[in-house]
Amino acid sequence: MRRASWESRALAGGSVLLGCLLGLGAARADTRPSYVGAGACSASNCHGSVVPRRDSKLSLQNEYITWYKQDRHAKAYSALSEERALRIARRLGMVSGGEASSWLDGAAHPERCLDCHALDVPAAERGPRFDVRDGVSCEACHGPAGGWIDRHTEAGWTPERSIALGMVDTRDPARAAEICLSCHLGSATQRVDHELIAAGHPALAFELDTFAASLPAHWTEHEGNGGWFRAGPWLVGQAVALREAARHLPRQVRGAGWPDFAAYDCSACHHELRPESGWRQDRGGVPGRPPWEESRYAVLSDLARTVAPDLAGPLDAAVGRLDRLTREGRDGPELGGAAEALVTVAEQLVVRARRTELDGQGVARVMRAVVSDAHRLAYAGFGTAQQLAWGLDSLAVARESLSGAPPPATRAVAGDDALRAAIGRLFDQLTDRARYDPARFARDVRDVAGKLP
Repeated sequence: MRRASWESRALAGGSVLLGCLLGLGAARADTRPSYVGAGACSASNCHGSVVPRRDSKLSLQNEYITWYKQDRHAKAYSALSEERALRIARRLGMVSGGEASSWLDGAAHPERCLDCHALDVPAAERGPRFDVRDGVSCEACHGPAGGWIDRHTEAGWTPERSIALGMVDTRDPARAAEICLSCHLGSATQRVDHELIAAGHPALAFELDTFAASLPAHWTEHEGNGGWFRAGPWLVGQAVALREAARHLPRQVRGAGWPDFAAYDCSACHHELRPESGWRQDRGGVPGRPPWEESRYAVLSDLARTVAPDLAGPLDAAVGRLDRLTREGRDGPELGGAAEALVTVAEQLVVRARRTELDGQGVARVMRAVVSDAHRLAYAGFGTAQQLAWGLDSLAVARESLSGAPPPATRAVAGDDALRAAIGRLFDQLTDRARYDPARFARDVRDVAGKLP
């Protein structure tokens, strides 16, 4: 488990949307399961224990308390009552006046916010204890519980039986990543577009392993969820994020006002025209035509060369074609075909990542491959630098776990590990997108390389 200070650093400079994970489980054939509300899981002998318990091999039984007290998703709805949210709503024309505490009541299309800042399901599907003000609650991730909540504690009951009745199988990191990305990237109904960002909403960024650890993680390892440990979610999450970004692009094209600049690298346009920003202008292509946001590809390309070298060439070719078309502002069938080609390659990477289990040497090999590409990754931009720092942190945690070393939180002297200290300095440069210095970041990545075994 990461130290708390590392979790906060990992999110520094990140644009974390406080809503996420609106995944709906498979319904029963006769009726759609109802949403019972987070309160239905809060009993002390259920998931509301104040301390972790060992009564179950599958649950710590304190998940509700962990979510309520420590998880930002529990505050996602209340974030809409802040002045910042009201300012954004006014700029978008959702309201003309109102108070921060009540503007949602009279807003035009409040679902634009609620679809990610809460579990905003139809009234007919809400049970008596359901409360939209709970924010992004248990069933946003695990699916509607009405079909199985009364039976899942029966002797002999298995997760598979709950899944058949509406539970989402979040034991699979790839499935969980899809749910997360429905908000942290976008879906057919959930979108943070350029208009919303220009109104003041943070741009979106996501990395599965880092964000899961920062929830904080509320699960323990057991048979069936081993993919959540030892760099598994980082491997899978990288591939799923690229696949979902490619899937989302045609939706953005179909929306009004393509090109939707939310699909591009923000800082390629939003920077001062001064010598310190010249590296952005020198990134290639036609000036004024920004590149596609490559942060979901740049680090993955090095990962592919290490664990799936046969897919590295097709991946580069698919991304290159998509980037060329987006720089040209293309839409229609040509861009859709390029996106679909990238989806195909990315799906192959997802399959390969799910089958890959890194040992200590494998983790070190991936880390060396990534840091050896320091210059390219640093100059790919702020978003890629975030992904690089998050990835190195995840791999360092996996390395410690595989070596049997005590977790960082138990060490007497914070920073007694030279490698972790060097990785920590990367995050110091990710607090301000406008001041990001790729030359300095590349130097610090090379310092990380010098600390690798």
